[in-house]
Amino acid sequence: MHVLNKISLGDVCGHTDDAIVVVRYNTSSSQTQGQEPWQCDNKNIRVYDIKIVGEDTQESRQRRALGGLDFYHLIADTSGGTVYETTKSNIAAVVDIIKESVTTKPPLTILKFKLLTSSNNSFEIPVDNLIQNLTIKVQGSTSSVPTMHLYRPSGTQETFSNASVSKQQILGTKLRVIHIYNPAPGIWRMERVSTSLIDVDVTGSTDLQFSYQFMQPGPGGYGDYPLIGRPIAGENMTIQVSVPLVDKVGSIDSLLLVDRNGKVVANSTLRNVGGRRGKSLFKTHVVIPAKEFEIALEGKDKAGNVFRRLDPKIITALAIQLEVLPSNGTLYLKQSITIPYRVKNVGAGTATITVSITDDKGFAQSPTSNTYTVSSMASNNGSFTLKAGSIKGETTTVTISAKASGSSNNKVQYNVQRITVEEKIIRVIDTKAPTCNITSMTGKCDFGADICQCSKQTWEMKANVGDDGDGLLSVFSSGAGPKSTFKNDSFSIGHKLSSGVIHTTLSADCCHQQAKITVVDLAGNVGLCDVNITAGFVAPDPKLCIHPNNAKPVTTNANVTTISCNITNIVDTCNGNASGNRKPCENTFWSAEAQLGNEGFGRIQVAAVNAGRHANLTKLNHTVKLSTDCCHPDVYINVVDVAGNTGQCHTQITASTNKPGTGASSAASKAPPIGIIAGAAAGGVVVLSAVAGLVYYLKTRAGKIGPDTNAVTPLS
Repeated sequence: MHVLNKISLGDVCGHTDDAIVVVRYNTSSSQTQGQEPWQCDNKNIRVYDIKIVGEDTQESRQRRALGGLDFYHLIADTSGGTVYETTKSNIAAVVDIIKESVTTKPPLTILKFKLLTSSNNSFEIPVDNLIQNLTIKVQGSTSSVPTMHLYRPSGTQETFSNASVSKQQILGTKLRVIHIYNPAPGIWRMERVSTSLIDVDVTGSTDLQFSYQFMQPGPGGYGDYPLIGRPIAGENMTIQVSVPLVDKVGSIDSLLLVDRNGKVVANSTLRNVGGRRGKSLFKTHVVIPAKEFEIALEGKDKAGNVFRRLDPKIITALAIQLEVLPSNGTLYLKQSITIPYRVKNVGAGTATITVSITDDKGFAQSPTSNTYTVSSMASNNGSFTLKAGSIKGETTTVTISAKASGSSNNKVQYNVQRITVEEKIIRVIDTKAPTCNITSMTGKCDFGADICQCSKQTWEMKANVGDDGDGLLSVFSSGAGPKSTFKNDSFSIGHKLSSGVIHTTLSADCCHQQAKITVVDLAGNVGLCDVNITAGFVAPDPKLCIHPNNAKPVTTNANVTTISCNITNIVDTCNGNASGNRKPCENTFWSAEAQLGNEGFGRIQVAAVNAGRHANLTKLNHTVKLSTDCCHPDVYINVVDVAGNTGQCHTQITASTNKPGTGASSAASKAPPIGIIAGAAAGGVVVLSAVAGLVYYLKTRAGKIGPDTNAVTPLS
């Protein structure tokens, strides 16, 4: 508990428990008490004002001038607290009552209202079987304690003869407090003997409580979101109710809107919408009344007794809508932002509305208020300016409020936001790719048409990489095959060119000529170094490179059509007589021609096996022409179509020309299986693409080989 005078009210909000308790001695002779303060924060603020009767202070005179409503009465009504009037000798007893109201498990309100002089002198108190203790506080408006009679559900009057069952206290000249221990469930009744105005506050010790939230439609009218500010009078609003201990009651029936005098001004049936174990959330729709009201929940316990729980906070409906629009950015150190808003008059007539801004750090810039004359259902837009200080991370609570001229101080629409000061970081976005420059390339991959020799030759590329933006993130190679090697200088992430280039080396066999070095910087930009040795090179399928001597016999499949391939002509220039002076075999060429059948389906591909690097193979319609050097006298022409059908023809000459560095020799080879070619076609690897009019040119040492004018056709 924090005991303070009026000017120290603002100091109490720095504590950390479930409620702020403000107790004021309303006497000019009293000082702030030196008691140890209770921990408290701003989750649940309730103000209890202890007024010392019998003294005419400046503040009591101010209360009369305000027509009976001073600053503390206003806060107490809004927060659900109470203003107690008593004598100095009874302050300790009143403080004990307040302490009970703010314990870890405070009693919950059942009824709280003003019993007017014109009202019925009796009222009912519903007690359910979940209430353990009942406390009734009645406070008169005159200098005499109200005389009250209390009747049990059985109809008998409570006599307070047994202190273990019930007791009552008279605190000063206005306050009567009644305690009932383990009250019998049912409807209790209290009767006022006099006709004076009294304040009634009935609470009970119980675990059954509830909470509620006004809801408003979401963007585009979809979904429900908690309302910011106060509800609008006359609107049909959704109210969501949560009852955590719903399993302990028989039914949750109604949501009641109750005015200050205890009269029910709206009664709406609740419907279950799920929640904890599918039962604890309820919703209803209710038209918001123009007068102030409290919200109560009503239902029945499992024995059928009526229960009621009341939230004692006074709700004031307004005819002003206040919408704070998105700001134009972030609040940076020592810089300003604009907070736009829209205020609308939803009342019946023209209103003069003042919109104001306050914040707890002094960021709000002048002007801090704007006044508008707004006709019914019209709106005005405006804005305020905040300028941040020099402390990074400082958070300010900004309250924008709208109040109609002539309305009471508690009829204010509001919107509260928390804004944090941030440091503005200007970052240049790196969009430039890192560099990768090839410094050397070795290895020619010079195997000509004999592409199966690619695995026996290697290449090596050196490159320098770097980045002058955000810095390097990673450097790696790809497409170089499992036997490749890649090395680079070590570097730290964020390395920049200003600290030197990074040297890289990539080597691989000539079957992997599509390799690359990839450089990535911290911004995600990518730089590349591409290997480009033989333009258009496509690595062969390993199945195509099986040596004929190692091939297995072809297995005939009855479902596969064989494409016929017949050698129709051979021009052998390898055995010409030159008086014993024969040319080396790589400088002498022979040719053959084959005719394909019509059995294939779709595009047909052809390949020459064992033809050497100087071979040239062309296909025009169904005619295939082959030319190669005399070092390769034994060649197979393999055929495959898109359906996997295959064919093969074998052409061979007896070469007597000299091989380089050796005597003349030749040997026949076993035919490679056609299934190898079919597998290549099915796998999508095109070794030789042959379409009408398209010539697949295999690299030769001295350019394209033409027909030999000295060629002769052997006798059949």
